[in-house]
Order: sequence, then structure tokens, then C-alpha cells
Amino acid sequence: MFRFRQLKVVMVIVSLLLLCVLLSVKSEAKWSDEVRTIIAGNRPRFERELDLDQLREKFAAYLYPFDSFSSEPVLKLEALEAVSPALRLSRQQALEDVEYLFSLLKYGYVGYQYFGGDERFLAARDLMIERLVDRSHEFSTFWFFELLCQHLDFINDGHFSIENYTFRHGHSMWMDFTLDFFRDEHGYYREDGEGREYVETVNGEVPDGYFWPALNSAGEVVYRIGKLEADHVESDDFELMELILRSGQAQRQDYAVLEQASGRGVHGQGYERFFQDGIPIISLKDFPDSPEMEQFVLDASELKHEDMLVIDLRGNRGGYGGHLGQWLDVFTDGAYTVGPYFRAVLATKTASDLLLHSYPLLLTDFTGGEMREPYICLETGWSEIFTHTTLEETPNPVKIVVLMDSDTVSAGEAFVEVLRHMENVVFLGTNTAGVYSTGNPVHAVLPNSGLALFFGTTLTLTMDSSGFIDREGIGFMPDFWVQPGDALETALGFIRKHHGFQ
Repeated sequence: MFRFRQLKVVMVIVSLLLLCVLLSVKSEAKWSDEVRTIIAGNRPRFERELDLDQLREKFAAYLYPFDSFSSEPVLKLEALEAVSPALRLSRQQALEDVEYLFSLLKYGYVGYQYFGGDERFLAARDLMIERLVDRSHEFSTFWFFELLCQHLDFINDGHFSIENYTFRHGHSMWMDFTLDFFRDEHGYYREDGEGREYVETVNGEVPDGYFWPALNSAGEVVYRIGKLEADHVESDDFELMELILRSGQAQRQDYAVLEQASGRGVHGQGYERFFQDGIPIISLKDFPDSPEMEQFVLDASELKHEDMLVIDLRGNRGGYGGHLGQWLDVFTDGAYTVGPYFRAVLATKTASDLLLHSYPLLLTDFTGGEMREPYICLETGWSEIFTHTTLEETPNPVKIVVLMDSDTVSAGEAFVEVLRHMENVVFLGTNTAGVYSTGNPVHAVLPNSGLALFFGTTLTLTMDSSGFIDREGIGFMPDFWVQPGDALETALGFIRKHHGFQ
């Protein structure tokens, strides 16, 4: 009996040890080599040391060199109360609005120098004036609106808009989401009944530039044919690409049918936390400055102890980033970092006054003097240039899968940027919107036409070894391209396939 009890004790101890080993293996589990290789290829590259002095000089050249502030506009703040644009306006009223607009942009828009400065903007102004002088005495405000949009279209900034027109030159992925290929040392192939059939050419070209990492419904890594294309390029609902495939000595022709990947088309507000198939999921449709986001921050203290986490940023329209920083602090125990960047804030009186009048709700806890302090007009009209140059990844034991799409913008993209510098994070979906370079946008109105303006007062440029990265209209690329509507189910299949969840 004594020996039997000893044997039971030994078995219990062994079982506990095995359990500890299994839990340790699970917690230390990594993505597969193929997945890690794909992730590494989609992160900023730093093959050589950054020349910070050269980058600072280049960044400073994007900041308008003010030599005087005597011409700053007298803000017509009463116009901010306008409910809708006027139906018609006179030529003189339009000319006054044009002068006011370009004065606002010079002293209030952070991208003025970045997009060409006086040379580009004043040339656009002169063309507008020329068109207006040739017009009749009175015309529709819509015609005037179109005139402004036409001559300012050299701006590529998702935070710059006039009424409902945003000056962002977007890019979308066109892909055949039905043709799955695999890859070996010989190239991209499909299995047929007799063996592997390799792709020799796509549209008569070497195929490598047309293949993108993707996931099938079972979570397996596959490769699909596609191309990233500017949205303004006219195209049909689909595009055919000729494929030449070879199996042994046999050769045949086939076609890939490319369709535009799009956003999920579902928007909303706020934060949600739930489980699906035993996996914790948080969904963020925006970043409101509201009490519900306090729960988002509190949940981070539990989520950081999970093995897996899905963060759904599809359709995230951005917003107030304060709670995002708090969540990251809690989730990483204060260890999170961001990628290298340069940043500057426009500090003119025009910019600071617009900021104060654009965010009355955000500023209710502050006095005017306290809020003006960071935006005092310096001799240069700019804040100091802020830099961050840390290249290390943030340690992170939690395996995170992030879902994103072309409707992920602004603060949503800021979250993506931080997560890209964390260990063990995978991105699924499509490229984000690319509303990133300018921030802290303000609201203004042209006094005569009543046309509403929206533009940024902070410039931020990220970088890698090649220099500054222009993400505007292009955004951040996923590690695996997936139709946004299928992204959550695909993510769950990917986790089951690569992490052992059942």
C-alpha cells in the first residue's frame, strides 16, 4: 500500500511537471518560420545607421520659413457657426474667400511648405483668380467649390478637406482572391492531379512582383496575384491577367480575375470585448473621448496575460488618441515604443486659435492661458522638432492578430504603427487608408461661401534606412492580404493552424 501511494505521488508530480512543460512550450510558441519571414519582410528596414543630422535638415525644409507674422489673417470665427454653404455668391465674395483661404493655409496648415510652399500654392491661387475674373458677376457656390478642389488637387492629405471632398490620393489592392498558390524554391505553383504546375509569367512578365502573401480559409499561408493601384485610375469592375503555367514540358494559358479589395463597409462607434472560439477579441471602431474607453484601458491589465489576442481595427475612423497611449502603457508595463519619426507642431497664432476653437469639448478642463502655453507663437512659428529614433522592438509574449482595412484611418493607423514595432504581431486584411502625415486637424469656414475647411496642424514623418516614408493614401500594408469581410474567420483559422487553438 505504501509503495502504491508513493507511485501515485510520483505520477502526480510527473503529471504536474509535464503540464508545466506544456504550458511553458505554449507560452513560448512562435509563429512558423514562413510566417516570421513574411512578417520580417513587411517591417521597416534598418540595414544602415540613420543619418539623423541629414534627416533633421530635410525635415526642417518641410516647415515654412516664416520671416514675419504681420500678414496673419484676422480669423472670422463667427463663420464657424455656419450651418451650410450659401447657394450663390458674387465674384467679389469669391475673390475675398480665395484670399482668405490662402492666408489661412499659409499660417494655419502644417502641410503648406510640404506640398510646395508659396510657389505651388500661389500659382494655384492665381489660376483661381484668373478663372473668377472671367466669370459672370454671380455664380453657384458649387461651381466655386469645384474650382477650389480642382486647383488644390496637388495636395495629398487625408486630413485636408473642403466640405465632403478629401484631398487624399488613395491606393487599393486589386487581387484574385479565388486563386491560391504555394511557393517553393522553384517558384509559385498549384497542385493538379499530376503534380505541381508553376507560374512562368504574369502578363508576360516575371511573376514575383505580382504575388502577395495571403491566407486561405483554413489559415494556411498561400500566395495570390494582385497589384496595388491608385484609386483615381479608371478601371472596370475587374481586370484580367494572363498567366502562363508549366508542368514538366506541358504549358498552358490561364487568367487571374482581379477585383478591388474594399473596406468592410461596417462602421460604428466605441469599444467591444468578447470571445469567439475561446479567443479574446477586442473591436475598436473609433477612439472617442468617452467613459467607455476607460474600460478599454482597464481591460489591458487582463489581456496582457492572454496567450492570444485579436484586435479588430477594421473601419476604425480614428479620434482621440489619449486612451490609446494609456492602453499601451498598461499592456506593455510602460515598455512600448514607436518607430523612428520626426514631428513638428505649427505654432502660429492662426493655428493655435483655430485649435482652441475647433476642440471646445476637449479643452473644457483647461483655461485659455493654460492651453495656449504649448502653442505660443515662437520666433519661427514652429514648435521644436521632436524626434524618436529607437529601433528596438517592444517585447511582447502575447500573440496578436490585427485586422485592418482601407477604412482604418488616423488614430487607428497610429495604433497599427505602434503594434508594428512589437514582437509577435501579425496583420491581416488590406492596406490602411493612409491618413497619417498630418494631425491635430482644425476646422475653419470661408466667410462668404460658407464652405467648411478641415486641415492639420502637426506634421509627422516616419522613416527607415531609405529615408522618410510617405504613407499618405497608401497606408500600412498587411502581412497577409485577406478580404476584410472574411478577416475575422480567417484570423481564427490562422490561429488554429499556427498556434494550436482548437
